[in-house]
Amino acid sequence: MYKLIRNICFTLFTTLALFSQIYAEEYESYKWQPQRSLTELNDEEMTYGLYYIKIFVKYQYVYDSIDDSYSCYITNHNIIRTNNNEALNKSNRVYIPMHNQAELMEVKARAIRKDNSVIIFDHVNLKTLESDDAGYKILAIEGAEVGGEIEFYYTRKVDVQNFITRTFQFDFPVKTYDFSLKCPDNIEYEFKVYNSDKKVVQTDSSENYNQYELSVTNIPIMFSEDFAAVEDCKMRIEYKLAYNSKRGKSRMFTWGEAGERIYNNIYTLSKDEQKAIGKMIKDIGLKGDPLDKLKKAEHYIKTNYFYEEKSGAVGEQIDLILKNKYATSRGFTKIYAAILNHLKIDHQIVLTSNRLEQAFDPSFESWNYLSEYLIYLPATKQFLSPKSTQFRLGTVPFGYCGTYGLFVRVEPIQDFKYPVAYISYIPESPFEDNYDNMDIRVSFADDMEQNLINLKRSFNGYGADYYKTGLLLLESTEKKEMLDDIIKYLALDAEIEQIEVVEENIEYTNWDKPLVVVGNFSSNGYIESAGDVILFKAGELIGPQSELYQERERSLPVVNSYNRGYSRRVHVQIPKGYSIQNPGDLVMKEQVFDDDNSLIYNFVSSYSLNGQMLEITIDEYYDKLDYPLEKFEAFRKVINSAADFNKIVLVLTQ
Repeated sequence: MYKLIRNICFTLFTTLALFSQIYAEEYESYKWQPQRSLTELNDEEMTYGLYYIKIFVKYQYVYDSIDDSYSCYITNHNIIRTNNNEALNKSNRVYIPMHNQAELMEVKARAIRKDNSVIIFDHVNLKTLESDDAGYKILAIEGAEVGGEIEFYYTRKVDVQNFITRTFQFDFPVKTYDFSLKCPDNIEYEFKVYNSDKKVVQTDSSENYNQYELSVTNIPIMFSEDFAAVEDCKMRIEYKLAYNSKRGKSRMFTWGEAGERIYNNIYTLSKDEQKAIGKMIKDIGLKGDPLDKLKKAEHYIKTNYFYEEKSGAVGEQIDLILKNKYATSRGFTKIYAAILNHLKIDHQIVLTSNRLEQAFDPSFESWNYLSEYLIYLPATKQFLSPKSTQFRLGTVPFGYCGTYGLFVRVEPIQDFKYPVAYISYIPESPFEDNYDNMDIRVSFADDMEQNLINLKRSFNGYGADYYKTGLLLLESTEKKEMLDDIIKYLALDAEIEQIEVVEENIEYTNWDKPLVVVGNFSSNGYIESAGDVILFKAGELIGPQSELYQERERSLPVVNSYNRGYSRRVHVQIPKGYSIQNPGDLVMKEQVFDDDNSLIYNFVSSYSLNGQMLEITIDEYYDKLDYPLEKFEAFRKVINSAADFNKIVLVLTQ
């Protein structure tokens, strides 16, 4: 993941050279076993198509007194058994990332065949692939075969980074994973291992260097599972630069220091930037109370400017942003902070991480967690996402909610403004704020071969924001396709007669209100005839549902993207002369209560029959983001209730 703060760290790290040992340390070239045969695997290991026998990663930090600089040498050494064609095709091309101004120091590779013959990599087969953000070197491994092994290592010299994430659990098993870090003895790193009980240990120290190591064996496959934060659950190492004894005993890169840097990055504006933001405020024409002015400014910016993280400095200078119409997350944050200061609205800058990928850990001061900008308004307790085009004040991307963040508030001290950094929770929204409700009225055509359906569908929260952004920004043809999909979600074969947005609410004054769509369509997909019996697929009227009927035992705790609710009211005019033989199938109830006896997951369906009018009521909601693995079965029953309802077929007879 691209780290927004990483680029401000390098300057400080290079100053370490001024305080380091006055000696030149040399990069140690990596050595592998000159000759070897295939690794012996047991029966279970041979069942895997792709099996990593070895993953070794070594970081070596070297101080060079000649040019007064630090460098980092990273060596990767992998041994891979390919037991089928898919594994072979996936592994016989190795991509070496060359971003971060990397320099390839050394590369070796070989294929060990089933007969233990060895084919050495020919450097002629080393190719270069250029991309927008970074180049790659490509190793094409010749001679590799099913049942053989691919082995390679390469060493890159890269710019020093002070915060590193190394994931070591994948969608394939790993027999041994070894991590090593060596650095000058005046430098100390801190480590934290996630989702494993293993720890990084300091294995060796001398008067010249410190060395840290981690070794993990038999790492299982991380399978993808629904309703889970798969990436965040993978085993990984986080490490950070913590101390430099030549600078003193002070801890480095603290949350407090991060707060100061964030403050300076956001609030320090050049004269050109100040002039540009003043002109923008004047052009927008802000009137009304301060909060209304902010909403108008946000709506204007998110309708006319676009997010582009790779734009670099051009996307972070306000004058250039307003000229080119795009910005980075930091660039947008600078604009909003300037507007908030102009409006004299108290606010705080917040940085956090996506909890579905790498949840913010308050106990480990890694600036890797400072990857996503938000703005917090203490007076209204609302958050604003500067870069997110589809969201407005009060709603931010769901990955940034239900987690912690670093808040930076400004405290005036005499004539100065002093930034104060603190950790706080970013609350998730309740299910009532995020709903997708449907009112459906169904009748049967005279020939009993199709249904005539009227749909009223109301969205609020995350679902509504997606459609509202489309209504604002898409061309007419794309808008029509988007609206048609709202109906085709219920019936792919739908013949749409009419569809209309009756409540758009796409202005800044009413963005927080629901989007309401009404449509009429016909479909023959809900009806099957069996002689005089009509099979009516009533359950399919609510559209396809998620289900958790998994083949393997669940391994991850429940993590919901966001709290959400669904209210469905279905009115079915049963044809004259017909009766329902199994209306009781429509009655379902699955509920989960939290430890405080509050209802957090709910699926309840019922019906009433008044003459020939069948009315079905379904209430479903999820009001807690996280649920432990040991209680997974209760959550699964609620999810599967919706899927089971989807399968209900009513039997109509004369």
